[in-house]
Parts: sequence; structure tokens; C-alpha cells
Amino acid sequence: MAFCVGGFIVKVSRSISVKQVSEAFGINENIDEFVDNSSWFYPIEKKNGDIRYIFIANNQLKAIQSWILENILEDVKISDAANAYVSKKSIFTNAQCHVGYKGMIKLDIMNFFDAINRDDISKIFENLGFSKDVAMLFGKLCSNKNILNQGFSTSPMLSNIFFYKYDKLIEKILNEKYGKNTFVYTRYSDDITISTSKTFTFDDLMKLSSEIENLLLPKFKINKMKKKIILGKYPAKVTGINVFKEYMSVSKKIRRRIKREIHYCEKFGVSGHLKYVGEYNRQNFFGYLRGTAHFIGNTDKKLALKLLERIDMLEFRDRVTQKKL
Repeated sequence: MAFCVGGFIVKVSRSISVKQVSEAFGINENIDEFVDNSSWFYPIEKKNGDIRYIFIANNQLKAIQSWILENILEDVKISDAANAYVSKKSIFTNAQCHVGYKGMIKLDIMNFFDAINRDDISKIFENLGFSKDVAMLFGKLCSNKNILNQGFSTSPMLSNIFFYKYDKLIEKILNEKYGKNTFVYTRYSDDITISTSKTFTFDDLMKLSSEIENLLLPKFKINKMKKKIILGKYPAKVTGINVFKEYMSVSKKIRRRIKREIHYCEKFGVSGHLKYVGEYNRQNFFGYLRGTAHFIGNTDKKLALKLLERIDMLEFRDRVTQKKL
């Protein structure tokens, strides 16, 4: 490993000291004060009315965190069950695993990032071979207010690394108590989905759900309001995607919305439609339409191609109209 600071390459080993790390990153003050002075946060209201805080790092702290992510964390082993913040994985790969289910358990971990504290983060770096002092330094550089903050670039990967042991414990329960391949387990950040294509009763799944919840305690707690046991009912919604017996699809709401927008644009013109809905000055409208079509294409390529053809025609007609004006 090596730091690239001011255009110079600085060699780094697991035996590096706190002083050497601070000098390499150009930090001339107390680390806690540096992180406080190098980041800020803003509130976002969640659907249930609770407040979530998103942290933003300034350019220097962002560069430091990017280096830590790329040179230390990126190759650390995480569970195959993790589908969030992983290259080539998404809400679609997460949902696809549960196509064909007969029974499903859906659990939501409360305050997932906040439950992982600075000591937990530092322990990750210590387990990677750094001294306790250096591990604590890295822990401080990747957190603020003593928690794993949403918004820092290192937080998603650190959450997957920390939860690895829980992923493995859940898989162990499923495999040893119920037999390998009886249940499918995936996790998308704080969303846990467990499904089976075999026959289980509602009470069976409730009992399994309780086992999983108890396994996560006291570190993580499940949101009881979002807990769901689904038995023999289609579709189930997994990370926002509808899952059926033989396939998955995006919601009807999304498909109907884009079809409706394209229809009205074809009928009244793009400008006429946007003016009618009060969005005449909307930027990159065609980008939005294409993005939605490609999103649908993850589950229905045939429909996506038809939508994209109509969007291309709309854009061509809109350009001709604009030239005439």
C-alpha cells in the first residue's frame, strides 16, 4: 500500500504509526477536531416521521476516506448474502434470489448504521493487522459523533464488513437447523429477506423469525412495524421489486406512470405535456424517461425496448418542433 499525498507516493505497511498516518494525510490537529471541522450534516425526514442525518465530508476528508476505501477496505471479505454496496449487485439481484418462494420472512433493522459505533469500526482495522492506535485513528476518520455515519464513502463497505459475522450466524442457523438450500437468505443493507420454496406453516416462520431477531440482539433491533411473514401469497415486494412464483417485475405504478407520460407527450407534445403538469422548465426530461425505461429493463427487456423506441421518436419530434420555433 502507499499514500499519494501532494503528488508524492508514501509507502505504508501495517506497522505504520499514528504520526506517520497523520503526516501523510496532512492532518495537523486533533483527529476528533479535524473530523468535526471537515464534515457537516443535514436532516432528512423518513416516511415514519423520524429524522435521519446525512453526513458530508469536505474535499480533504473525502480524499482520505476514498483512499482508505480503495486501499484497505475494498478487498475485505464480505458475505455473499450482501447485495447492497457491492459491485454487480443491486436491488434486482437481491429480489431475484427469492423468485419461486412459498414462504418469506422480511425484517428491517432499526438504525442500522447508528448501531455500529467507532469502537466497532476501529476493531475492523485492528483485525486487518494495524496497531490498536492506528486502528482507532482510522476509526475516527471513518466516523463522527461516535457512529458509522450515512454519507461517508467508507460507511457502506464498513457496514457490510461488520455485519459479516451476523450474516454467517444467520446462514448457520438456516443450514444446520433446517438443512442446506431449504432457505435463501439475502440482505440489502438493513433489509433482511429469508425465503423458502418448501412448505412451512406461519408458526414455523414466526419461530424462525424470533430466532433471527434474538441472534441480532443486543447490537441490532428489528423494527416490529416492518416485520412481515408472507405465506403462499404473490407478489411479495423485496427491496421495492415485485417477486412472483416464476419471475420478478417493477411495480405497476412505475410502468403505468411512464406509459402515461409517453402517451400524453405523443398526444400533446413534450412541451405541451410538461406545461400542463406544471413542469415546463424541467431539466433532462428525456434522461428521466430513458432512466425509467432502463430500470424496467432489469425485469422486462421487451417492454423497455418498446418504451425506448417511443422515447427516441418523441425526442426526434421535439427537436424538429424546437427548430421550427
